[in-house]
Amino acid sequence: MKRIFFDDMTHSIWVWLSILSVVLIINGAFEFFILINPFLHKVFYIVGFLIPVVFFGKILFHRNYVQWNKKGILIRLNARIGGVSMKYREIESVEESNESMIIEKKNGVRHELDASGIDSSDIKKLSNILHKYSTDLS
Repeated sequence: MKRIFFDDMTHSIWVWLSILSVVLIINGAFEFFILINPFLHKVFYIVGFLIPVVFFGKILFHRNYVQWNKKGILIRLNARIGGVSMKYREIESVEESNESMIIEKKNGVRHELDASGIDSSDIKKLSNILHKYSTDLS
């Protein structure tokens, strides 16, 4: 059975990493701080750009990926590119079965996600996340 990579974005560490990245890029480009070794400015510049690459790159490395925060969720099951991104307030209902998960929005759009070959405990965890943050679901 394949597993889903769950990425909880509700932690504030991502905000601090973004700020650190910007500070490193600005310092590397304009050399605000005087350092003993000028080569460190180039290292800071490179590291400042590597932080977002690693952050956004993990989305591409996992075939089954779920990223969520307090306002919305990105679900990608059995796909390399694409996926479904939605806000919790848009979700009308969630139905899960052995081979698929159907998410219906309030505007009538239905998203059928292929869950074949995915561990049932991960599907249950995904359903729990959707029910936890979507207030209209029963």
